[in-house]
Amino acid sequence: MNTLVKKELLHRKPWVVGILSFFTATLYSVYWFYKQFKTVGDKRPILKTILYFIFAFQLFPKLYGKATKTNKTKGIAFATLFLLITIASNVLAFTVNDRLLNIIIVLVTSALISLILAWMQKVVLNFTDEAANKSYSGPELAWIVVGICIFFIVTVTSFLFAPQNVIDARYAEIDKRISASETVERDLYQKNESCVSERNKELEVLDQTNQEVVDTYNKAVNYCDQLLEEYNNALRESLKISGEYFTAIFRKY
Repeated sequence: MNTLVKKELLHRKPWVVGILSFFTATLYSVYWFYKQFKTVGDKRPILKTILYFIFAFQLFPKLYGKATKTNKTKGIAFATLFLLITIASNVLAFTVNDRLLNIIIVLVTSALISLILAWMQKVVLNFTDEAANKSYSGPELAWIVVGICIFFIVTVTSFLFAPQNVIDARYAEIDKRISASETVERDLYQKNESCVSERNKELEVLDQTNQEVVDTYNKAVNYCDQLLEEYNNALRESLKISGEYFTAIFRKY
């Protein structure tokens, strides 16, 4: 059975491990796994770190078993939970098209994984009775800086740029709205032109001495004005949709 190599121990408080993992979008967890594999004296820490979501089934029980001096069932349970979260987050990332929902998934996944790592870090420190170290090594600082940059870049770009399939769907939707708006606009324009033409003809033969005829004519004129107002509103709506259309094109390319 491998023994703990204390010189390789990651002297970090559990809450620090959790925060660093969360705010680096779990990239810090890669460094954490590498250090833990070296802590248990594993001869292939790099290979197992690359496939850490699988070899967590080897690492967690080993750490938990040593720490509690009991069976390793809890370690297996945590490894299973870790693997399920990893698989679920990846499946959702490829199936969910909503931008905001994707960000929420990333944040929730990062939080859950960070909690697991923080707990396992507590397990290791409790067993070794080692104090947490306030200083950071060069490689650790590099992981932290790169991870934080990736976290903020992913978050910001997720708000600024939607996935391509979402953009295409939005582009198609706007295209349909433009076609519908142009149809309404053209129909209102023709109705208004016809209305005005009929009123002009009526005006030529209008008996202005007959008040009832005049009132009927004025109502017809008001109807023409109403059509003109609806046409102007449709025109403004078309211009608004056209602005959305060009925005969608900009995002697409």
